[in-house]
Amino acid sequence: MSLVNYYCANQQTGCASNNGNVLARTIDDGSSIYTQSFEYDGVNRLERASEVGGWVRDYVYDRFGNRAVRDTSYLPYPTRTPQVAEATASAVEAIYPNNRWTGATHDAAGGTRGRGAVFLGAAGAVYGGRTRRWRI
Repeated sequence: MSLVNYYCANQQTGCASNNGNVLARTIDDGSSIYTQSFEYDGVNRLERASEVGGWVRDYVYDRFGNRAVRDTSYLPYPTRTPQVAEATASAVEAIYPNNRWTGATHDAAGGTRGRGAVFLGAAGAVYGGRTRRWRI
């Protein structure tokens, strides 16, 4: 079995626009070769994934970065995947009403400054400086 990722258009091996996003992939399992492609939005979030002659998945994000899949997409395990009927941020936010970071900022190293909280549904975690978790 082999897997090859391509980071440039037209499955080129090198290009000036390579930002680390996988644009295409070939998978050879010994009996078949599968070609997948990936598209990204303006902030490098996965927007669409597809396989030639196979499936297509469209992704939608809310303003907090939570992701859901359009309900028109191929989903092998639909009960495990958040789905939305509309490709809107508000539709995604409606299924993640409390999943967001509040109350703190980040420093240049990516650590938290001040006290903040991450809310994941009914549970939450409080973080202090240097990204240390204080309590859940």
